[in-house]
Formats: sequence, C-alpha cells, structure tokens
Amino acid sequence: MSPGCKNGRAEAAGAARPGATCPDALNPMQAEPVSYDPKWPSRFRAEAARIGLHVTGLTLWHIGSTAVPGLMAKPIIDMLGEVADLAQADAFAPALTALGYEAKGAHGLTGRRYFRRDIDGTRCFHLHVYEAGSAAALRHLAVRDYLRAHPREALAYAAEKRRAAGAADPGIPYASAKAAYMAGLEATALDWAARPRVIASLEDETGSKCVDIRTEGGQYSWVECRRDPEDSFGWRFTGAGASGFTDANAAQEAALRACPWATEPGPARLKSGADPR
Repeated sequence: MSPGCKNGRAEAAGAARPGATCPDALNPMQAEPVSYDPKWPSRFRAEAARIGLHVTGLTLWHIGSTAVPGLMAKPIIDMLGEVADLAQADAFAPALTALGYEAKGAHGLTGRRYFRRDIDGTRCFHLHVYEAGSAAALRHLAVRDYLRAHPREALAYAAEKRRAAGAADPGIPYASAKAAYMAGLEATALDWAARPRVIASLEDETGSKCVDIRTEGGQYSWVECRRDPEDSFGWRFTGAGASGFTDANAAQEAALRACPWATEPGPARLKSGADPR
C-alpha cells in the first residue's frame, strides 16, 4: 500500500531542484484539461520530498484529477496537506515561501490554508492544507479514491470536464461550469467512503494467510485471515486484528508489527485496492 508522503518521505522520487520547470503546466486561468500523463504521480512525490526536507508535521497526499490514473486534467499537481492544528500551517508558511510557494491564507475557504507555486510564470502546484480528519480533507480523499475504484465514473467525469471546458468563458469559470456535477460526485463518493470495505490485502509467501486493511466511516482497521480449507475461494478470520485507526498507514504498520510474515517478498505484496489515502 502506498499512502501519502508523511513529511514528504514516503516513496520519494528524488527532490526537485529549486529551479526545476514543469513544461506542460498551464496558465492557471486556462480551462482546457489535457490527457493523463503518467509522470504526474512522480512529480507529486518529488515535490513532497522537497517540501519534507524543510517542513515537519505535515502529511501530504496527491489529490485531484492528476491523482486518478487515466483521467484527463489540468497538468497542475494538487496536494492535500494534513496537520494536527491549522496553526502549524501558519507557522511553516515562511518555509514554504522560501521554497517558491505563495501563501494565500484561507483564500475563501474556512479551515484551509492555501499555497501555490508557479515556475517561470506557469502554475505547477497547488497545496491545500487542512486539519487532519476535517470534512474537507475527507471529501478530497473520498472523491479521489472513488474515481480510482470506479473507472466508468472517471470516464463520466472526463466527459463532464470536456463539457465544462467548452462552456467556460470569462463569465463562467471552469470550476463553476462543473459545480453541479461535482456536488453530486462528492455526495456519492462520501457515501461510498463511509461503507465498510477492504482497501488492501497482503498475503504471506504461501498464499495461505493474509492481512486485510479495512475502512469504515473514516476509521481504519486490520484483520488477519486464513484460507478456509473447505472453500478454495474463501477466507476465515482468525480473530486477530485491531480497529480505531484514523490513518490507513497506521493501521498497516500495526498489522505488519503483529504479522511480520506479511512483509516477505514475492507474493507478500499488495494484492488489491489502490492507494487508500
């Protein structure tokens, strides 16, 4: 499982140079999205690593359309930052400014701290910082995960993007043109995210036992299960497990401490599900 970059360290793809460019980024007012670029996730990881060298207490997640494989998007990387208290974002604002970000305060949304980074006159990164577990943070993650898990809905959203881009003009901004659609998508995604489900599963090398990471209503848990000898396609819970985690990464770390066999190479790998957060 590949959760977000806590302090920018998780799966870092190398720190970006301060003067690096993002040649396919756009003028922020340009409405037309472009085809999906497989480089977008690595661009997020590199920028998260760069931020993590200078900012502590910040967990970063790749959100928005560039975080959904195959989905067309404006080539501007959206990042969700989670902090324990919003005052932390105000405290590390000078460090982000030194990294080339412009601090915009709440920028019209209560409970947010918004930062943006332009390189050579083009918009490259948006950073939206919220308190961990806030309604806004959960909404961003729910929409991302819902679209990742439902390719048909992602295709429908791409069609809406094309329609909204065609309808946008100085009097009707792109975001406004798709606002009604987004409201419905967010409601559906939040309902889906609140349902209990397995988001990832790790097997041992024999394929006879596994650890499931589950989510329900924004909470995470892990359970150990073993193959049912009476059912070649079934699993039986062993009774081992723990719940009450507020972070998928914390649930997995606890599971791996209790079930170290799940860290073995080969088949002991992520079997199903996408990046849960």
